[in-house]
Amino acid sequence: MNKVSTTTDKPPTGARASNMEPLRASAKARAIAFYLPQFHPIPENDKWWGRGFTEWTNVVKAKPLFPGHYQPQLPADLGFYDLRVPEVRELQAELAREHGIEAFCYWHYWFAGERLLQRPFEEVLKSGKPNFPFCLSWANHTWSGLWSGGDEKKLLARTGATSWSARSSYCGNPQLSRS
Repeated sequence: MNKVSTTTDKPPTGARASNMEPLRASAKARAIAFYLPQFHPIPENDKWWGRGFTEWTNVVKAKPLFPGHYQPQLPADLGFYDLRVPEVRELQAELAREHGIEAFCYWHYWFAGERLLQRPFEEVLKSGKPNFPFCLSWANHTWSGLWSGGDEKKLLARTGATSWSARSSYCGNPQLSRS
């Protein structure tokens, strides 16, 4: 009869186990919130979706999809904020701290050297405010109308590999989350 592994079994031994011990000792889950930059207008969105378009446009149009699905989910504490306003970013960091968030992960759009929705992040880098740890997540996909129920027309294509060398200046920032 085969023995079934239980939590009382001894941990692995040998090189594999010894390599894992430092990881187990230092392992800690961290709460890092995605920071999505679509909450301010840009000329490209005005052109593609209409003047003044932001993600708030989609939020207020949301409809329930099943029983108990409460939509739209309207903003509470900060209202329909605009990420171009420095005080909004400061208040977001304050709320994040109060709720155990350790860093923001800025969603980063870079299409063959063309950046979109970069203003809030660039202002954080320039001003150092909010003084809150961050990391980047590159939106590695082509922009089309599909996400909004539109067609497959490409708005901006992701082409080839994008060099991180242009973004290396971010790595020296003292707020960069490193663990």
